[in-house]
Amino acid sequence: MWLRVWYGSDNEDDGDAAVLTEAYEDMARQVARSGEMLVQEYCVFEDAGRYAANDASEGVEKLVHRAPELVDLQRHPTEALYLEEEAEKAERAERIAQGQGRPEDDVSVSIIYVLDKEALHRRLIKVCFVDNHGGVMRWNWLRPDAALEFHGMWFALAGILSEVLEVTAGEEEGSVLEV
Repeated sequence: MWLRVWYGSDNEDDGDAAVLTEAYEDMARQVARSGEMLVQEYCVFEDAGRYAANDASEGVEKLVHRAPELVDLQRHPTEALYLEEEAEKAERAERIAQGQGRPEDDVSVSIIYVLDKEALHRRLIKVCFVDNHGGVMRWNWLRPDAALEFHGMWFALAGILSEVLEVTAGEEEGSVLEV
């Protein structure tokens, strides 16, 4: 999934906004293959009214709140299931607080490529590893020119990479992934 969360604002320097807009367009071109985006068109989320956010985590939260089935494929987009999901989150947090479970139990991992202001300034994609409850487990930087290789690797090795994420969870976030 490709999620744009920075769209500029009225109180930003116009020069900075122009540079960041150009960075976004350039990065989108770099990850395109034969004129098409890295992800399918229906997985590109670019709507300032719905997804504008201050940072990647807030943007992911907005996206998952609107459509939790994107990261939890067992879900369907109905109000009843939204409420059920919230109740499950609270119940799960309580079990973990009581020492009756681990945070990584029953977690599946999805990736969301996020373009927030920081990512655009660096001209790097922020790859967020998101659990099936919508929480950003960790994130790393990814060069746009390496996105296609990483994307293919992720789907080929998703299970192994999920295990690696558990092992490396204590390491500093923000390093650039080398593909």
